[in-house]
Amino acid sequence: MFLPNRVRVGNQDISFDDLTGQEFMKRLSLLATGHYKSPEDQYDPIAMTGQPHRNYVYGAAVAEVVVDTLTGEKRVTRLDLLHDAGKSLNPALDLGLLEGGFIQGLGWVTT
Repeated sequence: MFLPNRVRVGNQDISFDDLTGQEFMKRLSLLATGHYKSPEDQYDPIAMTGQPHRNYVYGAAVAEVVVDTLTGEKRVTRLDLLHDAGKSLNPALDLGLLEGGFIQGLGWVTT
Protein backbone atom coordinates (compact mmCIF):
# COMPACT_ATOMS: atom_id res chain seq x y z
CA MET A 1 0.00 0.00 0.00
CA PHE A 2 1.34 3.43 -0.92
CA LEU A 3 1.30 6.11 1.77
CA PRO A 4 2.69 9.67 1.58
CA ASN A 5 6.46 9.11 0.97
CA ARG A 6 6.15 5.59 2.39
CA VAL A 7 5.16 2.09 1.34
CA ARG A 8 3.50 -0.50 3.57
CA VAL A 9 4.61 -4.08 2.88
CA GLY A 10 2.66 -6.44 5.14
CA ASN A 11 2.93 -4.91 8.61
CA GLN A 12 6.14 -2.99 7.84
CA ASP A 13 6.32 0.66 6.74
CA ILE A 14 9.36 1.73 4.74
CA SER A 15 10.24 5.04 3.14
CA PHE A 16 10.00 5.08 -0.63
CA ASP A 17 13.64 6.17 -0.86
CA ASP A 18 14.79 3.22 1.28
CA LEU A 19 12.66 0.78 -0.70
CA THR A 20 13.93 1.91 -4.09
CA GLY A 21 17.49 1.96 -2.76
CA GLN A 22 17.18 -1.63 -1.56
CA GLU A 23 15.68 -2.73 -4.86
CA PHE A 24 18.44 -0.95 -6.78
CA MET A 25 21.16 -2.65 -4.74
CA LYS A 26 19.50 -6.04 -5.38
CA ARG A 27 19.34 -5.14 -9.10
CA LEU A 28 15.58 -5.73 -9.17
CA SER A 29 13.43 -3.99 -11.73
CA LEU A 30 10.68 -1.67 -10.52
CA LEU A 31 9.02 -1.88 -13.94
CA ALA A 32 6.05 -4.09 -14.72
CA THR A 33 4.13 -4.69 -17.92
CA GLY A 34 1.10 -6.74 -18.76
CA HIS A 35 -0.95 -7.92 -21.68
CA TYR A 36 -4.61 -8.87 -21.87
CA LYS A 37 -5.65 -11.92 -23.89
CA SER A 38 -9.37 -11.95 -24.41
CA PRO A 39 -11.34 -15.20 -24.39
CA GLU A 40 -11.97 -16.82 -27.75
CA ASP A 41 -14.62 -14.97 -29.71
CA GLN A 42 -17.78 -16.77 -30.78
CA TYR A 43 -18.22 -15.12 -34.16
CA ASP A 44 -19.42 -16.67 -37.42
CA PRO A 45 -18.32 -14.43 -40.32
CA ILE A 46 -20.58 -16.25 -42.79
CA ALA A 47 -23.77 -15.87 -40.74
CA MET A 48 -22.47 -12.59 -39.24
CA THR A 49 -23.61 -13.65 -35.79
CA GLY A 50 -21.90 -13.50 -32.42
CA GLN A 51 -19.43 -11.03 -30.97
CA PRO A 52 -16.52 -10.42 -33.37
CA HIS A 53 -14.26 -8.42 -31.07
CA ARG A 54 -13.88 -7.57 -27.43
CA ASN A 55 -12.93 -3.91 -27.56
CA TYR A 56 -9.84 -4.06 -29.75
CA VAL A 57 -8.35 -0.65 -30.45
CA TYR A 58 -5.37 0.54 -32.40
CA GLY A 59 -3.34 3.59 -31.57
CA ALA A 60 0.08 5.02 -30.97
CA ALA A 61 1.60 7.85 -28.98
CA VAL A 62 4.98 9.45 -29.48
CA ALA A 63 6.26 12.05 -27.05
CA GLU A 64 9.36 14.20 -27.24
CA VAL A 65 10.47 14.90 -23.68
CA VAL A 66 13.26 17.10 -22.34
CA VAL A 67 14.73 15.93 -19.03
CA ASP A 68 16.98 18.10 -16.87
CA THR A 69 19.53 15.54 -15.65
CA LEU A 70 20.49 17.74 -12.68
CA THR A 71 17.02 18.35 -11.27
CA GLY A 72 14.97 15.55 -12.84
CA GLU A 73 12.47 18.09 -14.17
CA LYS A 74 10.60 16.78 -17.21
CA ARG A 75 8.89 18.75 -19.97
CA VAL A 76 6.91 17.34 -22.89
CA THR A 77 7.88 19.46 -25.91
CA ARG A 78 5.94 17.59 -28.58
CA LEU A 79 3.22 14.97 -28.57
CA ASP A 80 1.59 13.03 -31.39
CA LEU A 81 -1.40 10.78 -30.69
CA LEU A 82 -2.90 8.57 -33.37
CA HIS A 83 -5.96 6.47 -32.64
CA ASP A 84 -8.43 4.59 -34.81
CA ALA A 85 -11.74 5.57 -33.25
CA GLY A 86 -13.87 4.12 -36.03
CA LYS A 87 -17.00 6.12 -36.80
CA SER A 88 -17.10 8.51 -33.88
CA LEU A 89 -20.43 9.60 -32.41
CA ASN A 90 -18.80 12.57 -30.68
CA PRO A 91 -15.28 13.50 -31.87
CA ALA A 92 -14.80 16.09 -29.11
CA LEU A 93 -15.58 13.48 -26.45
CA ASP A 94 -13.25 10.94 -28.06
CA LEU A 95 -10.45 13.51 -28.24
CA GLY A 96 -10.90 14.34 -24.56
CA LEU A 97 -10.80 10.65 -23.60
CA LEU A 98 -7.65 10.05 -25.65
CA GLU A 99 -5.86 13.10 -24.26
CA GLY A 100 -6.92 12.23 -20.71
CA GLY A 101 -5.75 8.64 -21.15
CA PHE A 102 -2.35 9.82 -22.38
CA ILE A 103 -1.95 12.23 -19.47
CA GLN A 104 -2.89 9.46 -17.03
CA GLY A 105 -0.31 7.15 -18.63
CA LEU A 106 2.30 9.91 -18.55
CA GLY A 107 1.64 10.33 -14.84
CA TRP A 108 2.06 6.60 -14.22
CA VAL A 109 5.31 6.50 -16.20
CA THR A 110 6.83 9.51 -14.46
CA THR A 111 5.75 8.68 -10.90
